[in-house]
Amino acid sequence: MQDHQNNHTRFVLVGHEPIIVKPTEARKTTILVTLPEDFPGALHQVLSAFAWRRINLSRIESRPTKKRLGNYFFYIDIEASMDSVLLPAALQEIEAIGCQVRILGNYPTYSYEPETSEV
Repeated sequence: MQDHQNNHTRFVLVGHEPIIVKPTEARKTTILVTLPEDFPGALHQVLSAFAWRRINLSRIESRPTKKRLGNYFFYIDIEASMDSVLLPAALQEIEAIGCQVRILGNYPTYSYEPETSEV
């Protein structure tokens, strides 16, 4: 995740078996959503913006805002790019219901293939 175009993050895989990592065509987007207030169904409204557009979420994690008890923000990993038509529309809908949305990053995904040994 980056704030500047020329900023890069590198990861290292450590293990006993060689792993081949290949870039895929898919991209992911990570956002931070803060609800305007805690009420029954608030998170459901946020998730519905993705569900009816058939946008897949790969992770959602809640964290307390530390402002008051019961107040949370949510990290959400989305299996979509900001270049798609549907994702920006979903984020606009979430903002329209009063949530704050911060885009933390849009990045390529990779797949790995364990090296197979012939016996």
